[in-house]
Amino acid sequence: MRASFRFQRFVQTGVKTYNPDLGSEYAERYYLNPNPNFYYAKVDCTNFVCQCIWAAYGGWYPDITQEQMVENIKNKVSMVAGTYANGWYGNQGGGTHAWENVDALWWRVTSNPYLGPKAVGLNYGKNYKEVDPSVIKKGDVVQLSLNGYDYHHSAYVIKAADEGGGFDTIYVAQHTKNVIRTLSDAIAGNGGDDCYMSVLQFQDAVFSQ
Repeated sequence: MRASFRFQRFVQTGVKTYNPDLGSEYAERYYLNPNPNFYYAKVDCTNFVCQCIWAAYGGWYPDITQEQMVENIKNKVSMVAGTYANGWYGNQGGGTHAWENVDALWWRVTSNPYLGPKAVGLNYGKNYKEVDPSVIKKGDVVQLSLNGYDYHHSAYVIKAADEGGGFDTIYVAQHTKNVIRTLSDAIAGNGGDDCYMSVLQFQDAVFSQ
């Protein structure tokens, strides 16, 4: 069942560019040893992916100081304030529903929100074989399922396919378990031929700060 979100309206302060290089650099830095400025969950995949998305929208940058990172998280820079149900943010104390739940993230970012991360969703409810590997780009998020409607895993794409290459040339960073792996390996570990895979391709989006 599609999640329902009510979005608070804020004064628009401008559009932020989605930078997959920033998201990928964050992913490679924190995939193995989690960022201590955020909580770490027993099942942490979507929390980690949302951190990468947050970084890609400018909440993080490679030479950020510890003090500035703490301030950005505290002030919800490149996040969305609100309740557990309608916000999009995380910190050391936890995260909102769309920050930590696979399906909730999908529905929030594909529902054309006024504020916050925005994405085009591809292949929802379909087998992974229906996706051409060349369509998947650096900075995308892949979500995996065993039945096509109950998605249970998110991973962040840090390398697109080689020219003419398959899923074995795409690399993703993930938590639970904390690895960088090929997308073909992730598919094999999530149902193999029976794996369903959706893809989120993020766009520039409006944030209040």
